Amino acid sequence: MSASSKAIILKAIKYGETSLIIHAYTKEYGKLAFIVKGARKAKAKIQANIIQPLSIVELDFKHSTRKDLHFLNEVRVTHIFHSIPSDMAKTAMAMYLLEIVNKSIQSGMENEALFNFIHDFLIALDVHQAYKNWHYFFLLECSKYFGFYPNNNYSQEKCYFDPNLGIFSILEAFGYQVDDQLSLILSKLLFESLETIDSVEISKVQRQQLLKELERFYAIHVPNFGEIKSLEVYRQVFS
Repeated sequence: MSASSKAIILKAIKYGETSLIIHAYTKEYGKLAFIVKGARKAKAKIQANIIQPLSIVELDFKHSTRKDLHFLNEVRVTHIFHSIPSDMAKTAMAMYLLEIVNKSIQSGMENEALFNFIHDFLIALDVHQAYKNWHYFFLLECSKYFGFYPNNNYSQEKCYFDPNLGIFSILEAFGYQVDDQLSLILSKLLFESLETIDSVEISKVQRQQLLKELERFYAIHVPNFGEIKSLEVYRQVFS
């Protein structure tokens, strides 16, 4: 059937000589994959440059619950970013976060609230100049929608974060726990909003360690999470 939805492009893969396969997170239908035939041709009906990762668009397409690949009929750009495309740090952050979203969302996982959060986050990132801790906020907030948000039960005794259970606990002899200094930082981050999260001071070394721990946290709770390809680039640019 014919369908239309606002969407965020998560990934674009070259297919054949001139085509693309794209993964998009749609507002009404969740994550879908599309084949865009001839998109890399000079006179393509749907140009490749408007269906690249980070693009916010309106899609018209043929939708079927029995098919893995859908066919696009038309694409309209609904938001144009101004600073993200020219700011290497912002681009690296956004691409890293979208890769994690793409790995975490199952196909057809419809969640309008999650879509709105990602949409509004990207637009806010585009217009703000201070965003040093925003990636931590994004990852923690998204974990709410994925069902494994940490319980901030941090205390003087329970000061080690257990990523398997998603809680702070006493030091255990067995099992993996995040060290006490990083656990304290994580607890502080959990208290903050997007507007205040940059007030949490984190050293360069701790930034890299914390990012690694949050990726581990996701890998524990998301089936077949795999390796984040953009992580090393992001570490070099931003941490």
